[in-house]
Formats: sequence, structure tokens, C-alpha cells
Amino acid sequence: AFFLAVLEREDIKSGIKSFLNKKGLPRGITNNNPSNIRISNNLWMGKIPIDDNTDGQFEQFEEYKFGVRALIKILLNYKKNGFDTIRKIISKYAPGNENPTDAYIKNIVNVTGFGIDDKLKLDKEQLSVLVPAIARFENGQHAISDQDFDEGFELV
Repeated sequence: AFFLAVLEREDIKSGIKSFLNKKGLPRGITNNNPSNIRISNNLWMGKIPIDDNTDGQFEQFEEYKFGVRALIKILLNYKKNGFDTIRKIISKYAPGNENPTDAYIKNIVNVTGFGIDDKLKLDKEQLSVLVPAIARFENGQHAISDQDFDEGFELV
């Protein structure tokens, strides 16, 4: 966490927050993709082109805020398609063939305080709780600050 805080201060001085390819951090953070979104043909804002992606499995973004924005966009799309509870959202986002989905769901319920089957509005207030909770589970540490969330949300 200390290392992350030092990097944040350095990057903020330049006006750009990016951890791209920095060593010693969780994969999602070094990819500027704190929710570990898998590579796809989606033309995400700020996406590193597939040909330039050095990870090979997960998307990489030019700046951290673009990775935060991508998760927000995914969650809003889920809501539009009827995935509006923690159980539905996490089961779709982190399927059991790739993740410990039940443990993931329990963790998100505990961290957010949302009920497992509560219908969520996924407004800014709820997203500001859910997005950092997902990133924390994905990275095993705090990964999205309030400022990171606000910067990503402004781009939606």
C-alpha cells in the first residue's frame, strides 16, 4: 500500500495517473485495469491496442481512470440487461470457471453492505461503493480511491 501511495504521488505530479508496467504491484493495477477486464474487441476509451498489449490476457489502459470507467460501463450495461443484484452481477462478471464466485459474492456483500439479492439502482452512490469493492477483491488490496472513482465516472 505504501508503494502504491508513492507511485500515486509521483504520477499525479505529471497530471497523469498510470501504473502501466510498473513492477511490484498487482496485475490489475499495473495494467491500469483495476477490475481485471479480459481482452476483447471492445473499443474501450483509453484502451491500449491489442497489438501493443504486453499482458496478453487482460486489457491495458493508457491511464487508470480509463480502467475505472470501463468497469462502471460494464456495470451499467449489466443493469440494462437485468443483472441488478450482487448475486447476478458477480456471477456474470466472475464466472465459476475462472473465479471463486461464491467467495467473491460473499466478500462484495460484506464490503458493500448490499444484500445478496437486493435490486440495485447502480446510481453514482451505489457504484461508488461497488466499483472499489470489486477492484479490491480483484487485486487483494485497496485499488480505487474516491478520486479515481470520480475521474472514471466523469468519463461515462
